[in-house]
Amino acid sequence: MNAFDDARWRPDALDALVDAVLAKSNRDFHGFGIIVADDAARLPVFQLPAVRHRARGEPGPDDELLDDRLARYACASTSLHDGFHVLSPDLHLRIASCYVAAPVPPREWEPPCMRGMEDRIGSRWITGLFASLLPGVVCVLVVNSQRVGSRFVGGEWAGHA
Repeated sequence: MNAFDDARWRPDALDALVDAVLAKSNRDFHGFGIIVADDAARLPVFQLPAVRHRARGEPGPDDELLDDRLARYACASTSLHDGFHVLSPDLHLRIASCYVAAPVPPREWEPPCMRGMEDRIGSRWITGLFASLLPGVVCVLVVNSQRVGSRFVGGEWAGHA
């Protein structure tokens, strides 16, 4: 089965979310990563301390629209911009701003999507690619500081967002 035939794969809804986040972001935008997964509780992730110890009075997940929240977290001035956000397949936030322990494939593994892009690939991009190999992950999307998005499915690049 092709990854694009997976009923859980909703690139249109994910692209609309990315567009909304970018529209609401400011000059301080630094990028973000999204992991769409069937079961967030089974992922090897650790939520960043700043979000785990959210200040009293700060908006919570039920008080703020997802695109507003992601735009706020994507600012370089926050300690949350490096974290990945785990969403359910229907794009509900399950875990905000977390470190993901993505599997590291064998050293000699070089997917075709990396060829010719060596000087344009950063840590968030690689983490997104590797995280897409995790069981239960439907897709991963990363957006860099230049506002260019990339989707990954099953260890393969699946297009720009």
